[in-house]
Formats: sequence, C-alpha cells, structure tokens
Amino acid sequence: MVMIMMSLWFYDELKKRKQEGEVFDFRKISQKQLMELYWIQGWSDRMIAEIYDCSVSTVVHKRNRMNITYKNISVQLSQRFELSHQAERVRQLFHQKESTHQEI
Repeated sequence: MVMIMMSLWFYDELKKRKQEGEVFDFRKISQKQLMELYWIQGWSDRMIAEIYDCSVSTVVHKRNRMNITYKNISVQLSQRFELSHQAERVRQLFHQKESTHQEI
C-alpha cells in the first residue's frame, strides 16, 4: 500500500512539474529510468506516455527494444534469487573444514 502511494505521489509530482512547463523527453529516457518507472514504480504504459507526451505504442515499443517486460522481470528476479542461494552454498562449503576445492 505504501509503495502504491509513493508511486502515485511520484506520478502526481511529475504531472505537476509538467504542467509548470518542465519537458520530459522520452527519446532520452535511459533503460534504468524506464525500468524504474515500469518495474519499481509500477507505472502503466499509459502513465509513462502521459508524462512523456508520447503514445502508448511508443512506450511499449521502447520497452520491448530495451527488453523490459513482465516476463523478464520474473526471470531476472529468479536468477538473482538463484545466484544468492548459490553464493550462500559456496560460503557454507568454504567454511566447512572437510570441503575440497572441487566441492566449492
């Protein structure tokens, strides 16, 4: 609930800045910025398009070109989860006295 409120606050803040004349150029948005808006803030393509004065299809096209999709976030999160478990296993093996180099 708090995350949704922060996301909406951020959206409203950018909308206000846009109304005050600030220009947000979608052509200059980085992959990291688009990932932040789409994955972390949870913005819809429509919300992004509204702030950046472009069409929803432009947002979708750029997201796809940058490989920012729901499928990819789940893959990336599962890979991070798997890597963290592998790192923990290596740490455990390293601290076991009977572990050999090959086991680690």
